[in-house]
Amino acid sequence: LLIIMEKYKLVIILNFILRLPLLFLVPVAMFGDGLARFIPRSYQAARLNFFFPENPLFFIFEGFWILIFSGGLLEFFWKLTPFLFFTATLFLLPEIYKILNMEKREKIIVSALFLFYVWYFLSSENIMIESMLIFFTLALFIIIERTQEGETKKYWLILFITAILFYTKQTTYFMIPGFFIYVFFKKTSAKNKLRIMISMFIGAILYVPWLLKNYFWAVPDPLHSVDDFILVPLITFFQEGSLTLVIMRLNSAFHTFWFIPSFSQVNFNGIYSIAFIIFYFSFLLSAFIISLTIMAGIIVFRKKYKNYLLLMSILFVFVFIWGILC
Repeated sequence: LLIIMEKYKLVIILNFILRLPLLFLVPVAMFGDGLARFIPRSYQAARLNFFFPENPLFFIFEGFWILIFSGGLLEFFWKLTPFLFFTATLFLLPEIYKILNMEKREKIIVSALFLFYVWYFLSSENIMIESMLIFFTLALFIIIERTQEGETKKYWLILFITAILFYTKQTTYFMIPGFFIYVFFKKTSAKNKLRIMISMFIGAILYVPWLLKNYFWAVPDPLHSVDDFILVPLITFFQEGSLTLVIMRLNSAFHTFWFIPSFSQVNFNGIYSIAFIIFYFSFLLSAFIISLTIMAGIIVFRKKYKNYLLLMSILFVFVFIWGILC
């Protein structure tokens, strides 16, 4: 296995061996999001009806398959979209290795993380947005790293991918500020820093029409999750001065989503089959082991990668807060 992890092309081959068969076995949606929001939104996008608050790019891809396929074949292609974006992400890894100047053992750890970590398995095998988000995030990081002063085409590319990220998922609200912090401390000329930041800023501005559409068309939750999980609790705290009310408000915001009548019509047999439970917990175990290894790696190599850890600072805060809510 270590030999495979060391050879990039073998990692790609192993990805197809592990994941392609699962596309035929796993349910189209393993989480409530897919059943309650993503599939209905995809049908809306197929009809060019964008009267929903969630960012639309993923649903445009899934809506395209609706125009071509139906039945089990449609479900397969719904799952194929995140799989293809995950596979595309693997093709970015060699460039990441060069940028971070990774040693042999570090490459092995990162390759193993992408191939075996349970979240990547689940998010790349059913109708979820994360694979697309990871691909565009790493692509933006690589382009920023490779942009030298005066490379106009790359500034335009940074602008475009920033806009794409915003239209992919709301997590970008937290990630782009992290990129701004990283660029600010990046070792490059002041003019290059400014142009990169301006490109990202304009890319973010291109997302404003979607927010305005949500607001003026009276779509519930115009910022989608941000008002429920950040703005409203903060206002509650400052108005009422009660942390208990804030916790109650957060709990209500998080759990309201799960009480959806349509769930009673869903057959969960495929999700809770014995084979799937064995598969799920076996990868949970491997994920636990790999996570501990990565935590140890961060501690050991913290000096070498301190600037890149700074890039992730805001996202770490987001993940911590979200974990508490869950």
